[in-house]
Amino acid sequence: MRTLLLLVLSLFSAAVPAAMVTVTNADFEATTPLPFGQPVIGFWGWDNVPGWRSTVARNAGIWRQGTAPTLAPLDGSTQTAWLGIAAGTVAAIEQDLAEVVRAGTRYELSVSIGDRSDTPLGSPDGTPANARGGSVSLLSVTGDVLATEVFDGDFVQNGWRELRLGFTPDAADLGKQLRIRLQSAGIQVNFDNVSLSATSVPVPGAFVLLAGALVAAPRFWRRPRR
Repeated sequence: MRTLLLLVLSLFSAAVPAAMVTVTNADFEATTPLPFGQPVIGFWGWDNVPGWRSTVARNAGIWRQGTAPTLAPLDGSTQTAWLGIAAGTVAAIEQDLAEVVRAGTRYELSVSIGDRSDTPLGSPDGTPANARGGSVSLLSVTGDVLATEVFDGDFVQNGWRELRLGFTPDAADLGKQLRIRLQSAGIQVNFDNVSLSATSVPVPGAFVLLAGALVAAPRFWRRPRR
């Protein structure tokens, strides 16, 4: 009986593959007009990130790299989202998802953050690198912060780093519609490859109920003596 109990519990707690939550234009490759720039330094526009909402006018847009290696393409991509045009300006892009928070589910948000080499330490006026930080957040559409991760300007120059944050809901979070927010607290932070996974995790109380049922089962299975 003990062997059966351990076997069933191990099957019950086996890892379930993560399902990907749909994020529109997660790689920022959607076609959009880029009216500014030139072939060497690249092309850009503002307030033109398909599928995403900008919170500050003219402080977010799409960047397409030119022939100069200002920001090496990530996984074959050609475009990224840029945020922040002036020191001290907090700019963000947001997207409301169709996903609502479900019980027994762990969410993990992953975003790549990039640093352009043509603005190595902030801006020409000497803005320090740490003024180019920001945050990545998972919220409800009503503004409740469910998970957030703050980053500073200590980036790999002309490169990328991946930021991950996880969120396991409690009872008060269930049913809330999800929102992703990417935010810059300074100048020219770039974002790419946004993904959100949802993985089923066992509900703690279910283990207790299952174990109790398995322990009690032999009493009902045992035939009465004559």
